[in-house]
Amino acid sequence: MIDTPIRIMFTPSAVIIGLVYILLPFMVMPLYSSIEKLDKPLLEAARDLGASKMQTFIRIIIPLTMPGIVAGCLLVMLPAMGLFLRLRFNGWREKPADW
Repeated sequence: MIDTPIRIMFTPSAVIIGLVYILLPFMVMPLYSSIEKLDKPLLEAARDLGASKMQTFIRIIIPLTMPGIVAGCLLVMLPAMGLFLRLRFNGWREKPADW
């Protein structure tokens, strides 16, 4: 398919892809839980009063799911920073100054 392989091993991109793969469920589960608890009649009322889908999303869905967003961010950011720095200082083939 390609003549030369893509050199992604031992690069920051590879680490970020791995962290997303590992930590994505920790963000999805709190979001799913908070979205599932939304009142459907509240969304219908917004549509009946003339709000567009974007207005409904910005003014109703985001504020009501903010606890899930914050919980997901905390559950993902703290381990991601720790794992990234641990790999950065312990497991890199290149010097840290090469970034």
